[in-house]
Amino acid sequence: MKKLAILFASLLFIGLLVACTKAKTPTCPG
Repeated sequence: MKKLAILFASLLFIGLLVACTKAKTPTCPG
């Protein structure tokens, strides 16, 4: 169950990062 939560969190983070680079917003993490 904990592994699933970690996987979901990492997928969400990667999704945000990809959306961020596509939007090219300055409020991007990293």
